[in-house]
Order: sequence, then C-alpha cells, then structure tokens
Amino acid sequence: MRMFGLSHRRLLRAVPAMAITAALIGAGFMQSGAAEASFGWCAGDPLVYVNGKSLAINIGVQGDLATVQADVLSANIVVHVPRGVTTSIGPSGALPFPENVSFVYDKGTYTSGAIGVQIVTTFTLAPKTPSLNSQMSLTTWSGTTSLAQATVQGSMSRNASL
Repeated sequence: MRMFGLSHRRLLRAVPAMAITAALIGAGFMQSGAAEASFGWCAGDPLVYVNGKSLAINIGVQGDLATVQADVLSANIVVHVPRGVTTSIGPSGALPFPENVSFVYDKGTYTSGAIGVQIVTTFTLAPKTPSLNSQMSLTTWSGTTSLAQATVQGSMSRNASL
C-alpha cells in the first residue's frame, strides 16, 4: 500500500511557493478591506544630507489630493543633528504641500562614527482641518527604514543613525 505524502525534498520545494501564495493572498485581503476609491497617501520626500550621507524623509497625509492640498498648508520638518557636521537639502519631486526643512544643532558634538539624528515633523493647517492620518518614513543611506505615524494635529518624531 502506498502512502501519499510529501518527501523531505518535495516539502522543501513546496514551502517557498506556499509562502509566496499566502503572502499574495494576505496582501489582497489587507488591500481589499482598506481601499477607498478616492483616498490614498499624498506624500512629499525631502532628501537631506548629513556629512554627505543621505536621509530620505517621506511625509505622507492620508486623503484625496484636493483635500490634502486645501487642509495642509505645510509640513515643518526639523532635523536635529550634532554640532560639527555638515548639512544640506537635496532636490525634491512634486509635492502635495510645501515642506519647510530646517536643521538644529543640539545633539552634542560629532567627533567620529555613526551620526545620531532626530527628525520631528509638525503641520501648519487650515482652520477647521479634520483629523487626517499622517506618517513619516525615514530611509538612511544604508537602506534602513523606520516609520512614525500620527494625525496632522500632532507631531511625529523618529531617530535615525547615519
């Protein structure tokens, strides 16, 4: 009598396919529950450099473009860095709202090694702006990404190491 089952070798070949299938199905369920026809993320992406190392800051507000442009007057991004580093702002693409980037040198004095930075984002809003979700993702020059979430009425803060 032959037993039906997977051999060790067949099982090892089947596991990646099953994992990919489960991930795609799960992503479909997650998308189908959260998707709305007119809502998405309107985001801007200033690029800053600290001692020549890039930090991409992606600021997003959830809503349709017309609402976000009417309610969010600007994103105010403060990058806290140590004294003794050089800083600059790189080019940005098309933005749904103006972004004001400034540097504050209040994280000690840099001598060598990794550079610790803190990014704090607040928004300037039109009167009677509804509570809109916001998020900030940071991607360092080495590819490390982190995420902060809030509403536009609050502030978002995240640390990074360059």
